[in-house]
Amino acid sequence: MGVYARHRKADAEARPRGSPVCPRNKVEFAARLRQAGVDVEARHYPALDHGRMVLALSRMFRDRAPMPAQMTGFLQRYAG
Repeated sequence: MGVYARHRKADAEARPRGSPVCPRNKVEFAARLRQAGVDVEARHYPALDHGRMVLALSRMFRDRAPMPAQMTGFLQRYAG
């Protein structure tokens, strides 16, 4: 089983402390999963806001951010 987590800087700034998308929560969650033997990739995309992340998932804008290729690679490792 694998887990892919992503985060953007604006999430941390817009949410109160202890929010599920707080970067610290992502780091702690990833560390606990690793301790349990789960393969985890936790990435930080400070230059992307939510809209750009969603656009980057579309075929037309995939070349504008690294995350679609990174997500695809991660998912392919566990697809079969």
